[in-house]
Order: sequence, then C-alpha cells, then structure tokens
Amino acid sequence: MKNRAVCDGFDYKYLASKTESYTGAEIVNVCNEAAFQLITEDMECKSPVFTLQHMNNALKSIFPRTTNEMLNFYQKFHAKYGSRSFSNKGDN
Repeated sequence: MKNRAVCDGFDYKYLASKTESYTGAEIVNVCNEAAFQLITEDMECKSPVFTLQHMNNALKSIFPRTTNEMLNFYQKFHAKYGSRSFSNKGDN
C-alpha cells in the first residue's frame, strides 16, 4: 500500500488478519487487484482512494497458495539452518 491513498480509518490490522497466510507476492497481487477495481470505478482517477471494500473484493479472487505442508517444510528448514545471507563477493 506504499504510495497509495487509502481512506481515513483504513484498518491495516484487519487487512493483515485477512492475509495472514499470504506470501508477500500474493499480498502484492491483492493490492494490484484492488487497484484495478478502483480504476474501474473511477476511470479518470479523480479520487483514487482505496477502501477496505476494494481489498475485500480483491480477496475474493486472490487466494493464498502456500500450503501447511510448505510452511512446515520452511519452519523445519529454518530451525535446522537458521537465517543466512550469502554473498558472491570474491567469487569469480
């Protein structure tokens, strides 16, 4: 929602609760779908302001694809290997 106008009182906590099992990319898709809906409503973009209704409508068509099995795999992987950062510096 960075750089996007939202209505007064936009409930980010509510939106977060509705997208708890979504990946970052899936949340981006939800925001993009909401943007398409907003443009459809206001083709001239006179007042492009997102509401929770736009987001709820987008959530009806964008679903999380990460399964519990995938989450369990990543949690076990993280427990075993932790967070690591890899760099190619010096590798030629």
